[in-house]
Amino acid sequence: MNSRTLRNVVVLVVVGVFGLALLWTYIVDTNSAATYSYSQLLRDAKQVTSIEQDGTKLTVVLNNDANNPRISAVASTAIDVYQQVCDAAGAPDISSCPIEYTAVAPDEAGSFLSTILISLLPVLLIGTFIYFMTRSAQAKQ
Repeated sequence: MNSRTLRNVVVLVVVGVFGLALLWTYIVDTNSAATYSYSQLLRDAKQVTSIEQDGTKLTVVLNNDANNPRISAVASTAIDVYQQVCDAAGAPDISSCPIEYTAVAPDEAGSFLSTILISLLPVLLIGTFIYFMTRSAQAKQ
């Protein structure tokens, strides 16, 4: 096997690995918590111990069972989830609501890395393609 064929094989393997890694980040679901509809959350409000809101994603703990959280989604961040759940639980006002509520600031690190990867991958692929085309043209001369 000559060096040109070996080099092409290595480049194709590297491009394939990058492509599979990119697909893997979008296909694999790392969240193992059970899904839970927002309407079901409101129906079960009296059993809710705590709610953690991360954008439109809600992590709900029922009956102090922190080992089995439920994942729910709310339509918009403008909806006052805490007020609605406290009302559904029968609390007279929000200050006497027994449900623990926390809001989490969105994580920018993951979105920044994926944005960089998505932005640079086409540039690297096109640059690699142009590099090998010019090397091939030089070899033929």
